[in-house]
Amino acid sequence: MMRRQGDNIGQSAIARVTSFLRSELHDNIKARHYFAIRFLASSITLHSQRGAGIKFCNPDYVYDTTMENICREAVEQFREAGQQCSYLDEKSGLQCVNTKEGHSKGHQDPRGNFLANGPFAVGDFDAHSFLAAIKSEVSSILQVVSLEPSDVARNLVQQQKALLRARGPGEHSPRTQSTRPGPDCPLCIFGRPEYALPCGHYICEHCLVEFSESVDEKGNDTAKGYVVHLGCPHGPQPFDAPYKAPIRPQSSGLRMLCLDPGGVRGVVQLITLRKIEHLIGLGLPIGQFFDLIVGTGTGLCYPADSVFQGLAGR
Repeated sequence: MMRRQGDNIGQSAIARVTSFLRSELHDNIKARHYFAIRFLASSITLHSQRGAGIKFCNPDYVYDTTMENICREAVEQFREAGQQCSYLDEKSGLQCVNTKEGHSKGHQDPRGNFLANGPFAVGDFDAHSFLAAIKSEVSSILQVVSLEPSDVARNLVQQQKALLRARGPGEHSPRTQSTRPGPDCPLCIFGRPEYALPCGHYICEHCLVEFSESVDEKGNDTAKGYVVHLGCPHGPQPFDAPYKAPIRPQSSGLRMLCLDPGGVRGVVQLITLRKIEHLIGLGLPIGQFFDLIVGTGTGLCYPADSVFQGLAGR
């Protein structure tokens, strides 16, 4: 059964954009600056399209005051606790690794050794220009996708894929190689990273469907209850393809199965679940119809194991 990373209710759009900026720009602003602008603008547009309806192609709707404030706050948080000091020691040739927030001990190398006294060096990063560039890029994207209003969703996903594939050698960041779930989806920033792919990347439910090979040229899901992925969306990680990922019905909320303890009661539950699996009649293990299975005692140890492995193999 596919793993899902639990949702963290306290995460916000600001935290996700900040996480993206820290991962992309922390140690190499110059090389990844342009990619960060384009990818963030594309992610904002994709995020807006997913729930915007007829207002989507209006730049003032996509990059409204709320989104502008989110980006501004995220940039400020990045400047305080994510941006690396640009000081370069002339003798050793090493750059200071401290952020503005952690610069109380002066300039230090990657091992924590003292390099020199001095304040945090901002470097060439201009927050105002960065934010203005994001807004301009959003407008440019909307001008292009509005030419084919019937294929907006598909075109935006294709653009996102193209941005990921076009990264140069110096533009790859820790996000590309990371196999640990972070606060933001590595494919769209704003989604919750719930689903683990074979390459180790955790992506959101929207991207699980939209970036799969189970979507036809009109953007319709052509699979029944699952989608297929043929490779790592970021490219460099090994991938056991094809990978079939079960998905929830659109009208479904969180599907949870709770199993009680009590010795023989576990056997009763197992027989009941086996009957339900037979009545559904799709040939799928009953566990694939639930996102979370919880229980205690035999309610977890015995029936749950059979539910995950498939009752047909009892």
